[in-house]
Amino acid sequence: MNLHERTLTVQKAGAALGLAICDVIEAHGLTAAEAVSILLAEAKSWNNQALRAERHPGDPDRKANEA
Repeated sequence: MNLHERTLTVQKAGAALGLAICDVIEAHGLTAAEAVSILLAEAKSWNNQALRAERHPGDPDRKANEA
């Protein structure tokens, strides 16, 4: 099986991000629920930006759900 050229880069980045997240959780004494809440909020924000760019290219001020 041939791997996509970015597969290993993405896997390494995922591992580094996981370690960084663990460091932040430990440094701030977060519970699992608190950490998940933060991660979900960040994922939602990133996804909203992607939706805006997809639905309204060239108009970053329009919200993703605006017609």
